[in-house]
Amino acid sequence: RNRGVKFEQLIEELNQIIVGWTAYFRKANSWLSDYRQIDGWLRRKLRCYRLKQSGRRYGRYKLLRSLGVTNQESWNVVMYTQGWWAMSNKQAVSKGMSNEWFIRQGLRSIYAEMTRKKY
Repeated sequence: RNRGVKFEQLIEELNQIIVGWTAYFRKANSWLSDYRQIDGWLRRKLRCYRLKQSGRRYGRYKLLRSLGVTNQESWNVVMYTQGWWAMSNKQAVSKGMSNEWFIRQGLRSIYAEMTRKKY
């Protein structure tokens, strides 16, 4: 949350970890729903990081508006004062930084990597 690196660089580093981690744990017998939960937690953590990276209230507002969130929803999120982690779970933030948005950013999915067959 406090690393101070570009979001794109963070995604690249995470992708390396995800590929290595999934290659190592692919043979383990475990439930695939656990991987979906890990994916969800990771995306929420990245939302939290990106919100904090955008700076103060007006910066967060501009970020959310650029992601297609409505004016009213953006201000509702910006004025929310319960902390970064709670803010990252708001519906408007999840709508703006959706799963498709993360795919466009280049983030790999742990679930997709674990279900993909390697030959």
